[in-house]
Amino acid sequence: MLSHCGSEITVDKIEPYLDKGSLAECHIEIEANTWEELSFKVLSNAQKFGIGWVVSGSVEEEIDLTTSSFHAGNGVTIASIHFSRNEYETP
Repeated sequence: MLSHCGSEITVDKIEPYLDKGSLAECHIEIEANTWEELSFKVLSNAQKFGIGWVVSGSVEEEIDLTTSSFHAGNGVTIASIHFSRNEYETP
């Protein structure tokens, strides 16, 4: 787990990425009342750990973030974070 400015990000899995380093699959624990609030908090917290995040997917349904400027060390050269609206709204 990495901490920075009151936020925490958990690295779930690190695996080889191409031949240049490693990919870290991460998640952030966030409390929010709406999908819109969650989306904003995911983006603002992700920026504390890396810059240049690429957002892909349909933000109405999911948030997929990827960056090659992640501050994790250990040879990690790329990081990804995924949030699904279905997972968030499931009781």
